[in-house]
Amino acid sequence: MLLAVISDCLIFLAYVSIPLQIVIFLWSSGMTNEVFASPSKLMIVSVAVLFTLFTMLCGITHLFTAFLEFQSMRAPNALTASKVATAIVSIATAVVMYMLMPMILDMLKLVEIIRKGRLQEMSRLMRLVTEHCTEVIATHSVDQTLRFLSVNGASESCFRHPPETLIGTSFYSIICEEDLPHVKVVVEDVMRRALHSTVTDLSATRMEYRVRTSASSCSLWMESNVSIAYEDMQPLIIIITRDITNRRELEAQRRLAEEQDREDTVVNAKL
Repeated sequence: MLLAVISDCLIFLAYVSIPLQIVIFLWSSGMTNEVFASPSKLMIVSVAVLFTLFTMLCGITHLFTAFLEFQSMRAPNALTASKVATAIVSIATAVVMYMLMPMILDMLKLVEIIRKGRLQEMSRLMRLVTEHCTEVIATHSVDQTLRFLSVNGASESCFRHPPETLIGTSFYSIICEEDLPHVKVVVEDVMRRALHSTVTDLSATRMEYRVRTSASSCSLWMESNVSIAYEDMQPLIIIITRDITNRRELEAQRRLAEEQDREDTVVNAKL
């Protein structure tokens, strides 16, 4: 009977220590940082919390059982054998987790260091690419203003605005007034996907519009691909833009030529 009491007490200790180690692991790995801002983090932490509560409650049940058995000093042999086996496995699991936890945390730190190193190298390469790119590559805040967070040097040739004058300003401020409703519909749809989708959405949406080069001039046509990117699990809007003014002018000339050909065909048919 005493063996059953000791087994229940050991099971209680194991059932309490295992979830506590999981909580320590989540805390040390940074998984709990800004958990409500990331659906994936929130899901993982929620499952861990539920598992922790479940396991600890199981442990408390065994503690109460041990207390009652100690009071009565009676328990079937089969039940005692089952509890001894459970105690051995539970304690072994708790000890192994305790021994492996420092190694796992060190590995996570190493992975994080490697990840940051790769991100820094990728950022350096991306800066080299974007600075020599003829297309405007800009990141924007996911809010109603769609502020410029970063933009490459191509903005000066495309938008007629140097990068330093755009940072912190609204993307909508450079859009021609007549095209603004269409642009807002497209961008707001992308933002809605960024804020409410539980799956990482990397698809791009294309739009065409005119930009204002002065208070009264909207002569430049742009084509933009609007998509979502994620930095530290936080969504950003990326807009890649090219100048299509020449293409639009050629299309207009082609349409005029086609209309003229049709008119000439009609006139010739009447003659």
